[in-house]
Amino acid sequence: MNEKYQLLHSDMLKDMARCSGMELPETEIAEYCYRITLNYWVRIKQCFQRRVIYDDAEEIEFFKSVKPRFTAYIEHYLILNQGLLFIPAQKDDEVTYWEEEERRYQRFYERNRDFIQYYENGKTESDAEYFLQRNNRLLLLPQERIYEDLDCRSSHDHLVRGFIANRMYKEYVENRLKQLKE
Repeated sequence: MNEKYQLLHSDMLKDMARCSGMELPETEIAEYCYRITLNYWVRIKQCFQRRVIYDDAEEIEFFKSVKPRFTAYIEHYLILNQGLLFIPAQKDDEVTYWEEEERRYQRFYERNRDFIQYYENGKTESDAEYFLQRNNRLLLLPQERIYEDLDCRSSHDHLVRGFIANRMYKEYVENRLKQLKE
């Protein structure tokens, strides 16, 4: 990842850490962190779009590695906020609720197994098909509009984003369950 993107990513993580340290309800922290990540994504997108010509390797790196490192946090905080809003009032029900939420990652993984294995194993033979904008033939789903990336997307960067976001959420849920069961 180039230096400019690395610096912005580091700044984003610091801003989220500051936000997470505030004495606010967890839902508010999730909302603030969501806004932070969305603002950084908009800045990254603008940086990417300012430069008109990219070679294929640069474009693939952006959509396979750079963009998901920012947009995964957006999705994570959306999922987290949704999870926090639906916590049952009874503690026994809360444990069951979080156990069901823990399965969310597995469902995502099963739906996208082939691509995730391709990605996790560091394969590259289909990168041009998956990560060059000119090969994107997918329609923009309504729920995807939140990422403001109609003009800055490949056919598979949303799967990398979803994989990373669901993995982060799984870690959050595992910690939450551990605390509840103590």
